[in-house]
Amino acid sequence: MLAMDTCSSESRALKEAVRLIRPYIVDMDSDHDEKYEAACNGSSGVRVVGVVGCSHSSVTIQVANLLTLFKIPQVSYLSTTPTLSNTERFPYFTRTVPSDVYQAYAIIRLLREFNWTYVSAVYDDSNYGIKGFSELEKLALEEGVCFAVTEKLQKEGGDLSDDAYNYIISRLLTNTRAKGREITVRKS
Repeated sequence: MLAMDTCSSESRALKEAVRLIRPYIVDMDSDHDEKYEAACNGSSGVRVVGVVGCSHSSVTIQVANLLTLFKIPQVSYLSTTPTLSNTERFPYFTRTVPSDVYQAYAIIRLLREFNWTYVSAVYDDSNYGIKGFSELEKLALEEGVCFAVTEKLQKEGGDLSDDAYNYIISRLLTNTRAKGREITVRKS
């Protein structure tokens, strides 16, 4: 077993994945098939039988694209983007957590349970946030839930500025059609 830290970085994850698949990479010459079979059978190095990880969906997508080329299975314990559910694109990927589609269903059920049909949404500018909101938006349309305000958190350098927080809060508070307002903001 070998553990590698991707630091939640797509480029670092790809670099580490390339290190894992190095025995599978061969020169494209006349002996290609023989060398490929030898590499896949482990005779030219340690054979990778599978990869566990990554934790961020955007990182997982990058690694899964590479591992698919070499038919190496990948299991993620945290990647939830619906993109990874495409078995034609990611035939060697699986996960131990449900797709964000189910989170969107749960949110819609909660909104319908409380008869909240006019709501606002704030989501992160990441694969997780964008795809999650996209699923929520599709289901909301089907269920008659309308969005008063939708805001994407645009992070600069990994952090959200105080001005960005203030702008989003002011957008949420100025909607005159909203009957109730509850805002919870947590800044790390």
